[in-house]
Amino acid sequence: MQVSSALIWGSLVNPLAGKILGQVETRLVLGVGTSIFAISCFMNSMLDYYVARDQFIGSQLVRASVQAITGAAISYAATENLKKEQANDASAIFNLIRSTAGTMAGAGIATLITKREQYHSTIIVDSVSIYNHPTQARLQQLNEFFTSKLGDPHAAQSQAVQSIAQTVRQQAYIIAYSDAFYFIGMAAIVGATIAIPFFTKIKKPADIAK
Repeated sequence: MQVSSALIWGSLVNPLAGKILGQVETRLVLGVGTSIFAISCFMNSMLDYYVARDQFIGSQLVRASVQAITGAAISYAATENLKKEQANDASAIFNLIRSTAGTMAGAGIATLITKREQYHSTIIVDSVSIYNHPTQARLQQLNEFFTSKLGDPHAAQSQAVQSIAQTVRQQAYIIAYSDAFYFIGMAAIVGATIAIPFFTKIKKPADIAK
């Protein structure tokens, strides 16, 4: 429900996509749209333990302001020079490529998050040692808390260690997701920088109608 309440902001700007694409050259739309999309990802690349739904609304608004029109511009750029009899085949190929690319990207991001979580866990664990005074103080605090709850010192000690391990993993995942957002933003900029210059000048729908 929290994710949906943040994403719903995108529906507010979707009706403007067609009007903008009809008046602005498609390559410019792609360049500006991809840049703003990357900015929205960078806004989420500094996550911490206290980030929740409200902190995502700003980046979602920025992303939603260009996501619909950028997607429409990509579709238009891919099909603008096709003949009518090629439309059905082109639509099938375009949807196949988009679906395949989405699946590959999703798998790649999931793998990235897993690998980065493992990496950051290793880095954090190096700083969490029983010989470290802050760790000892935290363990003592947790031991006292769980002893008061469980009444068994041995079970409390085990629960305290598990609690610290869970905190380490949680923090590692937060940093890993920050890395993923940063990677997506950089991938968007690099991809647009490489691809857009190869596009020929595309007529605006308003010019075609004339």
